[in-house]
Amino acid sequence: MNAEQQQAFDQNLARGFSVILLVDDDPVIRNLLLVVLQRACYAVLVAVDGQEAIKLSRAFEGEIALMVTDMEMPHMGGDELGEVMMRERPGIRILQMSGHEAEYFLGRNLTLAFLHKPFTPIALLEKVCEVMTAPSGSIRVLTHPAQAKRGTL
Repeated sequence: MNAEQQQAFDQNLARGFSVILLVDDDPVIRNLLLVVLQRACYAVLVAVDGQEAIKLSRAFEGEIALMVTDMEMPHMGGDELGEVMMRERPGIRILQMSGHEAEYFLGRNLTLAFLHKPFTPIALLEKVCEVMTAPSGSIRVLTHPAQAKRGTL
């Protein structure tokens, strides 16, 4: 995280906001999602890939309520990362996202919440809220958000 991201994280954490671990290798998507989540009053840890996400998770002693992760990244995909996170942080909620349809990932660990790219900021926040309020560890049905009339991420 850069200094500005760290400051925003520290401020939101101090206010008691939920912590989200955001993992995406695309800097444009990652930064857009970061802004949307911070404006929605989440404290956001940011990782560029699965390996960095695991390091951040292990270094952060507090609760991480949700991990939002891309499915296809170098070195470690979102499905493998999800398995590691569920082992190391039982009860963590996970939202997986991809430009591919959910069916593309059949046979892989995709029993968690899924969001198809592109999506609107509103669709992201609705899905985050849905996942955050679901019982911990519950298996979510794969759903695709309806595209809002406004621009997409």
